[in-house]
Amino acid sequence: MSLARIQKIGFILAVIFFIPFFLIKTAFFFISVGDYSERLHSYTSDTGNAEKDLDFSSFRKPEGLGVAISGSVLASKTNAIANPYLYIPFYEGLLQISTEGTVLYDSNLDSEWGGATQLRDVFVALPHEGQTAIRFILGEGNSPFLSLSSFYIGSKEVLEKYKNRHDFYYYDLRIATWGAELFTLLMCLVISIVNRSLQKVGEPIIIFSFLLLIGSAPFINLVPALSRFYPYFIATAPLLIAAMYGFLKYVNQQDYKNKTKAYLVAASVIAVSLICDLTRILDIKSFNLWITAPLLVFSLCLFSGYSFYLFLKKEKLSIGIFCAGFIALSVSVGSDFLFRIGLIDGGVVSSNLAVLALFVITASTYTAYAFEAKNTISQHNETLKKSLKELQMELEGEFEKMSKLRQESALSKQMTHLSRELHDGILNYMSMIFALSENKKSEDMEVINRLSKLALSEIRIIINSTESGNQTLFSVLSVLRSQLIEPIEMMGIKVEWSLLDLIDLPKVEPKVMLEVVRVFQEAIHNAVSRAKCTTLVVSGTVDQNGDIKVLIKNYGGTSLDLDKNIGSGIAGMLSRAKRISARLTLTPVEGGAELELILPKLVFTASQ
Repeated sequence: MSLARIQKIGFILAVIFFIPFFLIKTAFFFISVGDYSERLHSYTSDTGNAEKDLDFSSFRKPEGLGVAISGSVLASKTNAIANPYLYIPFYEGLLQISTEGTVLYDSNLDSEWGGATQLRDVFVALPHEGQTAIRFILGEGNSPFLSLSSFYIGSKEVLEKYKNRHDFYYYDLRIATWGAELFTLLMCLVISIVNRSLQKVGEPIIIFSFLLLIGSAPFINLVPALSRFYPYFIATAPLLIAAMYGFLKYVNQQDYKNKTKAYLVAASVIAVSLICDLTRILDIKSFNLWITAPLLVFSLCLFSGYSFYLFLKKEKLSIGIFCAGFIALSVSVGSDFLFRIGLIDGGVVSSNLAVLALFVITASTYTAYAFEAKNTISQHNETLKKSLKELQMELEGEFEKMSKLRQESALSKQMTHLSRELHDGILNYMSMIFALSENKKSEDMEVINRLSKLALSEIRIIINSTESGNQTLFSVLSVLRSQLIEPIEMMGIKVEWSLLDLIDLPKVEPKVMLEVVRVFQEAIHNAVSRAKCTTLVVSGTVDQNGDIKVLIKNYGGTSLDLDKNIGSGIAGMLSRAKRISARLTLTPVEGGAELELILPKLVFTASQ
């Protein structure tokens, strides 16, 4: 493992374990009182006049009735303060504060209600005297917990800022977070409606719904009757556990295979809590205290360990961030639970900030994955567009080929029809002319006989080139040889025909073949009729590039004079060679000429 990688992992681990510490310290910063005139951190108990410490939290005994804790403290510096005030940062239960029989504060008269994520405080004016005895009575309330902080004495201006901090932390911040959670929940619902599926947003919807329920205490004060439903909100925590596990699977890009089973188990636990409450076996508050809360803390610790393991295994930043959220929430909820039952000192519900952190992490993680999915879809769309464009071009090419084939097929049918008509009509008449003139001895009849024979050969060449389709160059030139060589040899001309090197060449289109035949015919005609040659040599080879080289040489006659002998025949051969992308050259030699025709390999490959 490289040093840079170790440093990166070390930094992320430091951040993961720093977040819980930072959240708890931040919560204490909001709640702790740092500027005061006098702090009363102990009281004289009415039971045995014993001196006991303040800043306590203890679980109320089930059999306890009436007054649970009562006592008094002595403020000795109120006369030195222009406007003395008493500030108690937190308490739980029913609290009454009085001095010399005058009630300064009575929670029974305060309509404000605090939920599981809140602690109430006291901020009241004190008499301006030298020493002020402050008596308190802390009794049973709706909560199963009793707690009381130290008493702080100071001026109104000094202590009021801590009162404002308290209200901001437990009310303003909670309301702002609640609004953000509600907005995010609505967005998830909109996404589910648009996609017609809860597959990707089901777990975030459950998580945000639970956070909204337990964070609804500031709004329940508007309708106090709703406070009796709050314990039932907390009892839905098993659904939160199943949803957080599913969301962890989502972050880790794993399938939630046991999703249905997990939610059935969660629903069963909730059902058991309701049955216990209805049958009075265990009321809902006690069920939450002894079962729901420990189950939630245990699950959070388990998820923290599992997500930490996944981070070490995969080193994914998203899993590390989610791990930090789990650890922060488990540490905060665990410390709040231990504080409420009196096992540790606290004085602040730090899970408020942990819930905020979990919300931010869940929302940001889901948003990041949503954008990542959107980018992935965009990339897939681009790939699909590119593929469709390539396919379109390919289809257009195939369409052009099919159109060309249809045109060629139509042309081929027309040529076949024309060849049939040539065969059945003109060829029959020419055969009759040839037969009638063959046995006549007059000079005119011999000319007619020779011309008719040439006409028959031309018609057969045309018919063969159109009816037979693609043929090899060797086979067509062999037919031409059988038609031309015998009459030439009868004229006393020596013929050397060597085209065996072309025997393995592929087939070519009829139009190419016909052009080559016409070049051969014109070249042989010029050699025999015009140059009066005594020797005719025809040869063909294939070079290393696959091009075909055909040579037609004639000797023993008149040498070619390119300055005088360029007529329509030679011009026609050059034109025919150009139409099939071939190269034709004529070179004068002693007693004749040499024609070189080079057919490129492309002519044959294009015909395949």
